[in-house]
Amino acid sequence: MSDSPLPTAASKKRRSRPWHRVLGLLTALPLIWVMLTGAVLNHSMDWKLDRREFNHPWILAAYGMTPDWEPVGLAVGSHRITEWDGQIFLNTSTLDITGSLVGAVADGDGIAVVTSDAVLRLDAEGNTVESLDQVSLPSLPINAVASADGSVMLRTPDGWRTADSEWLEVQPRSQEPAAAHALLPEANV
Repeated sequence: MSDSPLPTAASKKRRSRPWHRVLGLLTALPLIWVMLTGAVLNHSMDWKLDRREFNHPWILAAYGMTPDWEPVGLAVGSHRITEWDGQIFLNTSTLDITGSLVGAVADGDGIAVVTSDAVLRLDAEGNTVESLDQVSLPSLPINAVASADGSVMLRTPDGWRTADSEWLEVQPRSQEPAAAHALLPEANV
């Protein structure tokens, strides 16, 4: 027979304590995480987290929100028109318009935001007045935009065209604008 005594309940308990501690901590960590995130979600409006923007690169990358290219934009009056990763923005609001940004010019008291296949007319506050697409525009794509003599000019494959003040007709224009100051560099469009 063996001289070693059989393990007692106290010695088994003593040997299992380190394992019990490790397993308890591993189980408690997800529970603590759920508790903390639940408190943050429940109190997000109280802590004004719903109004806060997170723009840290590592957070954006974790959610797949990093754009493929740098933003391209221009200023029209007090507003900023920007194209970034296929979306077009007026200041910080997304615009509902298709195509790639060609430019933007003053349109009376408002702004005409021009893409390759649409024109979005905005009032002075940035509210949508009218959206024009292939049904109401001349041949597409639109390659350039300019402002001359108080009217908006669009360059299409058929040449330059001028829109009347109400955008009811877009007529051919024989003379090119002196300067297409609202054009974006073609490499950035």
